[in-house]
Amino acid sequence: MSTALVLVLLITLVSCDQLHQSRPAIGIFSTPTPSHLASYGETIIPGSYVKWLEQSGHRIVMLRYDIDPDDLSGVLSSLNGFILPGGWGKPTLSPDTEEDKRQLAAMAQVYHYAMASNKAGAPFPLWGTCLGFEIMALLATGREVLTETNSQSSIDPLWTADTTTSRMLGDLPDDVAVGALKHNVTANYHHYGVLPADFEAHAGGDWRVVVTQTDRDGLEYVAAFEHRDFPIFAVQWHPERAGFEAKPKFDSNEAQLVSLRLSQHLSMVLGKHSRESSVEYDLGPSYLSYSHREVWLQSPQDFPFESVYVL
Repeated sequence: MSTALVLVLLITLVSCDQLHQSRPAIGIFSTPTPSHLASYGETIIPGSYVKWLEQSGHRIVMLRYDIDPDDLSGVLSSLNGFILPGGWGKPTLSPDTEEDKRQLAAMAQVYHYAMASNKAGAPFPLWGTCLGFEIMALLATGREVLTETNSQSSIDPLWTADTTTSRMLGDLPDDVAVGALKHNVTANYHHYGVLPADFEAHAGGDWRVVVTQTDRDGLEYVAAFEHRDFPIFAVQWHPERAGFEAKPKFDSNEAQLVSLRLSQHLSMVLGKHSRESSVEYDLGPSYLSYSHREVWLQSPQDFPFESVYVL
């Protein structure tokens, strides 16, 4: 084989690898369908999560929350990262219902996989939002650290932030950081939160609080935390909503633009770290979002989502 042909083959292989890694595969769990949406199917994934992940170039691998643990292990080995999404109810380390037990078990399996993979030197970013944030806080602290907050359907500014060394917000443009402290930019749909003192007391030195905010009663709670060494992040608010849901309605154009830029920044943070994974997705199209049905919700009672994927 000539030297020129060898070079062509090597260039082709490198190009294909780069192309593949430009679309990292990231997993996401469905959540049990709330009762008023039960006619659509057993489990759903809000469409805004999918769009939020797609804007940073991800392929979305959709998994039911009640997937068999052995099957989940097989899928994880073909992924470049994972997101634990929002949901309903109050998570606990000792759930009562079978539904909650399976949801906790699945999220815990992913959490421990991400920790082990990163410790072994194989980057595997993990992201938690709302319920995912709360379960990650329970797992990081090993305690029942959730506190009631008056923050359901609340659009708030960030409260305090020390982002200089943060993986999540360290590269956030200064005007966005200032705007996020000034304007109502974060969409909160949660009844529970974690007090900064409780998190810092029990999570240990491997974790740090990135930013806090306050509820309607002035109670300060953790809005985002991250691992100090690994690409593992969690936010209590819903960054995916800013550009892909009709609600919340922001109180000014400036607030909406700041919220959009913050949302896009966070999506790109996840995209940056998922591209550091060398794993190649080889499970075919059946798990990918393109193979699932997106349903546009019609009734006002279907708030807070415009669309869902049904699994």
